[in-house]
Amino acid sequence: MAFAGWLVKAGGIEIPMKYIKYRTYIVAPNQRLDIAAERVATGVLERTVVDHAPSKIEFTTPNLSNHAIADLNAILRAAFTNTRERRLTLTYYAPDLDGYQTGEFYMPDTVYTIYSVNANTILYEPVRFAFIEY
Repeated sequence: MAFAGWLVKAGGIEIPMKYIKYRTYIVAPNQRLDIAAERVATGVLERTVVDHAPSKIEFTTPNLSNHAIADLNAILRAAFTNTRERRLTLTYYAPDLDGYQTGEFYMPDTVYTIYSVNANTILYEPVRFAFIEY
């Protein structure tokens, strides 16, 4: 399936583009992992590559209010299959295949920096979210 107008879904729920700052969405799909790699005496590289090719996804939000951050985190939390590990299922667009893939990912710690505060709202600096496939 070619690009269908969305980049990533968490547990089947699309992460709206209003939460993704343009030019910050990065996907490293189907990364090859070597068990061993060495050059032999003739200079030829010999590699043993595992079958599993995990992906990594990350994006930064624009400045968002505490309400928007709460909405985004609610989408992510609803997708957790293991809350302690922050494990979740993502479906994402993989440019190398011009299609969508689904995988199990974990979400590393997220850091929030306050930009401003008023009586009713916190405004945050852009927040980086990352997802690394198991």
